[in-house]
Amino acid sequence: QAEDGIRDLVRSRGLGDVYKRQRMVRPYFEDPPLFGLIMGSYAISKGMDSYEKVDAGALRWPMIKLGAINVFLLFFLVYFLAGFWEAVCSSLLYATIPSIVLSSRLPLAENFLITLTLLSLILFFLNSKINSKIFSLLLYLISGSAVLVKQTGIYLPATITFLFLAGEKKKMALWSVIFTLFFFLIWIGYGYYYDFGRFLRVIGVFSGREIRLPSMIINLFDTFRISEKMMSTDGIIIWGWIS
Repeated sequence: QAEDGIRDLVRSRGLGDVYKRQRMVRPYFEDPPLFGLIMGSYAISKGMDSYEKVDAGALRWPMIKLGAINVFLLFFLVYFLAGFWEAVCSSLLYATIPSIVLSSRLPLAENFLITLTLLSLILFFLNSKINSKIFSLLLYLISGSAVLVKQTGIYLPATITFLFLAGEKKKMALWSVIFTLFFFLIWIGYGYYYDFGRFLRVIGVFSGREIRLPSMIINLFDTFRISEKMMSTDGIIIWGWIS
């Protein structure tokens, strides 16, 4: 009945073609599930147990708090690496640049990846000074879990692994790889539990992305940007990667 109501609504507004092009797929497989499960659990706890009840403003509250935490995490990281005044300047910039302030309020997996990245780098620094097994374990768990937040989250455990290799800590680099593979297998197991065939198909074609994401690399040379083809060209993205 809900589907029939939506169909009648969009057709009455001349949006019939739009309706035909949009499909809801269950289970939702575009990205690894961790961030979606966290935000979904929060939404359900606030009574948003269906799409009709979703309140975009309410979903932004945990992200605002997460953004505030990121400011302090950035402060501590820069303080450890550079000093007090450098930490003050960097955290003030992060807390006041409009594009960062606005985007940090949105329930996007990338914002959670920022938190995991800052925590991982702080733990890496502390571990290099104290060499604690607890810090090492937390570092493996936090950095490795990034692959359950978004496919591109692989950058975080890869970075930690290369940092260990740069410090000639091959055993710790190996443990980082092992934990990353463990979390990756959790994602594969998640898809296998529901519908592995559909999981592979959706990951392969959703949003125009291939299963190994080569289109993002091809687009860089094709249209000189890092984005999907339907997005407008934004030079600041390229410059951000270069800088």
